[in-house]
Amino acid sequence: AAMLHLKEGDPVFVLDRIILADGLPICLTKATLPYALMIDIDKIDFSDASLYDVLESRYGYVVDRTAMTFEASAADRHVAEMLSVAESTPLLIYNSISYTRTGKHELPIEICASYYLTDKIKYRLDKRR
Repeated sequence: AAMLHLKEGDPVFVLDRIILADGLPICLTKATLPYALMIDIDKIDFSDASLYDVLESRYGYVVDRTAMTFEASAADRHVAEMLSVAESTPLLIYNSISYTRTGKHELPIEICASYYLTDKIKYRLDKRR
């Protein structure tokens, strides 16, 4: 609640998605958004819709910045079931909070946790000096 500037008990919308590659799950993503800013978002069919496209076109929120952290962990029972793998399977977890701009201020609009199977995904980061 605090991360989204909500009071405890304020309603949120939670969107769970499984990302597939060649028909096999590679990632479980759980997005949490403040429902009061996105009334009726639960009525949208996200099977073929981009969350960020919906936020922009329907609600006028453009994601301006995302703060991210990465960590290694093992799949708990729920994540393992969703990804069709054994419990304790190694994962790379990507946690983020995304913000939109409202005048001079930032407004947090999404908290996201993504659980990637480490044997199915590869990251590349470029660093400039």
